Amino acid sequence: MKKLAAEMTSTGTINKKVLGTLGAKKQLVRKTIFKLSPQWENFLRQLAKISDMTIRDFLDSLATIATKAYSNGTLQILPNNVDGKRMSYAISEDAKNVFTQLAKENNVSRDSIVESTLAYILKEFEKNALSTQEKIKYAIILDNAFKKMSEIYCSDEVSEARNKLISSGDPEFFECEEKFSYIEQLIEIDIQKYIEKKKHEIINS
Repeated sequence: MKKLAAEMTSTGTINKKVLGTLGAKKQLVRKTIFKLSPQWENFLRQLAKISDMTIRDFLDSLATIATKAYSNGTLQILPNNVDGKRMSYAISEDAKNVFTQLAKENNVSRDSIVESTLAYILKEFEKNALSTQEKIKYAIILDNAFKKMSEIYCSDEVSEARNKLISSGDPEFFECEEKFSYIEQLIEIDIQKYIEKKKHEIINS
């Protein structure tokens, strides 16, 4: 628990996509009380922030995640905490019932279920975390792919073929022509800038 801040740093940026995959979503709210350890309370605030939700709203999502993880047998139940401050949160009645039911089934407090779910999310983030070297490795793969695509798309042969079809005035080709703008936007992506930033991180670490 005391090393949570360090663990959070090692996971890198909190992955919003992971939260969506785990089942995060919004619901209507009611009131309830939770007493969370300071470390988990801080983590909860970070999750709510990157999810564009209030802390209270995110508790509803947490219940959805808890249900999914528990049914899959991947939710490790933590023992009841001994520290923390009692605070009032808004939460849906359904979500409150989820925490209550899971607490009864595992003979722990609802606070423990909330913290267990937060621990589960942290573990999922750690699975998706990449070292700086790995980020550079995958970024180089993308950069090489975009370079190859650019070389083909910007070749004289492709440019001539595109211009010929445009000049033909065929209305059925106009829709295709509009889609080509997406390729041009992809070519403008500066992955090299991202790679250089990651290299500086290694140098300065």
